[in-house]
Amino acid sequence: MNTNIASMRLRGLVATAMFGALALGVASLSNASDSIEAREITVQYADLNVSTTHGAAMFYGRIRTAAEAVCSPLSHGDLSSKMHRNDCASQSIAAAVSKVNQGALFAVYNAKNAQPLLMMVAAGPPR
Repeated sequence: MNTNIASMRLRGLVATAMFGALALGVASLSNASDSIEAREITVQYADLNVSTTHGAAMFYGRIRTAAEAVCSPLSHGDLSSKMHRNDCASQSIAAAVSKVNQGALFAVYNAKNAQPLLMMVAAGPPR
């Protein structure tokens, strides 16, 4: 009977330790994502003509560099965090390209990415 009670206590201790480790892991991931979401880098492009292919390609490079800088703290050397960092960078780049809304920049983005973005065309007032 004592062996059974000791075994149940050990299982409870292991379960508590696993739950605690899981909770700490989730909390640290949550804190990491919160701090990344708060980070922003403003990418200057006043010196570029983003309506040309060359200017759009230069601007895309700046956007990519900024996204990688913002998302790099997510990488901790393991595959999971590297994938998380890459997703962060991809989403940041897509958001920036969509926000600028320039045809040549969309073309550069679509040439470099498997999933193309659609350009939003502003419609005039309803008739």
